[in-house]
Amino acid sequence: MSKKITFTPAAIDALKEGILLDPRTPGLLIVASAKGSRVWRYRRRIVGSGESLKRTLGRFPKFSIADARAWAEAINKQIEGGLDPRALEAEAEARAKFTVDFCHGLYMEAVRLNQHRTKRTKHAKPVKPRTISEKIDLYDRNVRKVLGTNPIDSVTEKEIDAIVLGMTRRGAVTQANRLGAEMRVFFTWACSRRGEAAGIRMTINPAARIGELWNPQTVRKRWLDHDELPLFLQAVALEPERLHRRCLLLLVLTGVRKSELLEAPSTELREGRWIIPGERTKNGEEHPIALAPWTAKLIQTNEAWIITSPKKSTQPMLSGWPKVIERVRARMAEIGERQIAHFTPHDLRRTMRSHIEDHGIDEALAERMINHKLTGLAEIYNRNKRARAMAAGFLAWDQALGAMAIAAGVGDALEVVVSAEPPDTHQ
Repeated sequence: MSKKITFTPAAIDALKEGILLDPRTPGLLIVASAKGSRVWRYRRRIVGSGESLKRTLGRFPKFSIADARAWAEAINKQIEGGLDPRALEAEAEARAKFTVDFCHGLYMEAVRLNQHRTKRTKHAKPVKPRTISEKIDLYDRNVRKVLGTNPIDSVTEKEIDAIVLGMTRRGAVTQANRLGAEMRVFFTWACSRRGEAAGIRMTINPAARIGELWNPQTVRKRWLDHDELPLFLQAVALEPERLHRRCLLLLVLTGVRKSELLEAPSTELREGRWIIPGERTKNGEEHPIALAPWTAKLIQTNEAWIITSPKKSTQPMLSGWPKVIERVRARMAEIGERQIAHFTPHDLRRTMRSHIEDHGIDEALAERMINHKLTGLAEIYNRNKRARAMAAGFLAWDQALGAMAIAAGVGDALEVVVSAEPPDTHQ
């Protein structure tokens, strides 16, 4: 009669060296060494493969008998169900690797490849650096901390909806729409054959219905009218930092988009012109701006960036502008003794466009000055004539706004330069 094997904590403690098999759980055993350690191990042949599976759990008593049996029984269920635990483990490791962060990195690599394409096709459009920056910024600010470490195939529709709806509740309607659109593009790519080719195994798109959360957006029409613009100039003159004054005035004088100014290196300034390359403009077209005297004085700098951060001299000042705008708006209300509606840096571009036609600048020229494309324009004006007309237009606006600042009593504070050259917008 064979001796019954006891498998108790006392029996394990008594084991000085050798192996003790668990009589109840196939494959589970504990190995004792001469040094006194007792380690849980698992050994069992996989049916049909002719190979043995070997695994180690850890030491006793850190892992109790109950812990070890639960661990071994889970492996046994896989084997008895016809599964190879090694394949499942490899799949789990791969799944853990393909987090949302990792997959977004693969997605951005694919986007950057399109950055250098010149031929537009249905499936691959060239992507501008500005668009790439916006995609990364949207993801970093809104998604990375919430979902970044999650396996991508575990992301649910509710999780994505929660992020987008949270932005909507905070009043960031436009950003919520942009983020929703970007999430749909990203997850659609991850579920596509292109994502599969990158190693992503994902069949359900959790952002497929995100379009149902689209928020209606009203077209912004805000601009500083004829009464508000002098108040703006007076309020800007009271801003203590010259950097802030320069930026706000340059936005009104040139009519460029905020990003076009804030992200502008000083190397774009040459020979009396500011030339914004096509990769930094919305329409992809180079935008040359002839610098009239006042504009030229404000834009010149010895720093690496036209608007250089006062805290980090090697970087542009990209943040903090909403607070500056709000200070200026509050001063405008105080000076004018009236309510002043909220406005943004982009509204200053609209302000410039709304005023320049009052100073001898026709609609076609005004559109060119803010780098809008017009159908058939290239057939009407040759390049040299357009350049001369734009230079005259910027000079006319420079003088008109400067005269307004002088009339408001802030010409010296705003460093206005009066040009002796008469503007001519009809060249």
